[in-house]
Amino acid sequence: MRTLSIRPAPRRPGASILLPAAVLLLAGACGRGAPPPPEKQAERLPPALRPVAQLRLEESAEVINVAPRVSLEAGGGFLVSDEREAQVRVYDSAGRLLRHFGGKGRGPGEFDVVLGALRLPSREILAIDMFGRATVFDSTGATVVRSGETSLGSLYHARVLDDSLVLLAGRPREGDTSRRLHLWNRRTGRIAHSFFAPPLRDRTDSIAAATMGFVSVAARGDTLAAVFALRDTVYLFDRAGRSAGKVPIRFQRFRPITPAPRRLEREDGRRWATSFSLITDLFWLPDGDFVVQFQDRTLVDRNWHLHRMSRGGRRVAEVHDTPHLLAVDAATSLLWFVRPGADAPNEWTAARWVP
Repeated sequence: MRTLSIRPAPRRPGASILLPAAVLLLAGACGRGAPPPPEKQAERLPPALRPVAQLRLEESAEVINVAPRVSLEAGGGFLVSDEREAQVRVYDSAGRLLRHFGGKGRGPGEFDVVLGALRLPSREILAIDMFGRATVFDSTGATVVRSGETSLGSLYHARVLDDSLVLLAGRPREGDTSRRLHLWNRRTGRIAHSFFAPPLRDRTDSIAAATMGFVSVAARGDTLAAVFALRDTVYLFDRAGRSAGKVPIRFQRFRPITPAPRRLEREDGRRWATSFSLITDLFWLPDGDFVVQFQDRTLVDRNWHLHRMSRGGRRVAEVHDTPHLLAVDAATSLLWFVRPGADAPNEWTAARWVP
């Protein structure tokens, strides 16, 4: 296994890894002021995953990785956004820090909670904010090309489809708020079409969806795929947003949602929120298989799991108590994790599924 290492700067005292922003809303709803639990990485990869490389991201006095979200660059390298630090960082394939930009605020080039950074076909960089704002930077991140609102009140995830259309997962600010997928034309700044209202059966589903109902998306050719945090299903659509079917996820260890207590205050609410599993990410491998990342939470920690399945729904593998999976290379099938046992999320391990 090869090692790529860049000496990091000293870590700021008190830096910790936070829950995803959507889960922070739950903490506020169920216990005001409750600090989010840290993310403790699993000590090793399961036997079904073989490590092939290690990487340490360079840091500096201005750049500390706290809650990274990762987008892979086509030619190697990484776009890393950090929702806690309100920054976007550009790294080369060896982990060297090339540049960083952004900052906390609502001015040009600033973020409330930066949810992701994506490279556009034009080589410009699109950064999206959890609260619905989208900013396009030039290819280096030095200049704001344009910035504006998407009309969504909260964003969960995004995928670039072409030079104009971006698939956004999130909740509209007004109107029909049930639809969670949106084809956003970045050139006009308008939503071209909204679709996919996740099935909500009762009061419990509605409460959970309001605070933990995030959606993750993947795209392959003319097909869009989505998962909803509370449902063991992959939903398929064409590029126009028309349903193309759904595929059951045959989990081995996924805890279904439990009835919500009558009072969602403090300890009762937090205990309920840790009583069921949540799907957090969907990735599409080159051979057509899906990789679904899901988590179980306790009051003090999170445990990550992976489920690999065929396009038709056949379970290929399921592994439990893994490190946090940050990204999957759709061209090479390489999986990028926070390094097992790492104290900080700037230490990564690349792995492959064992045949």
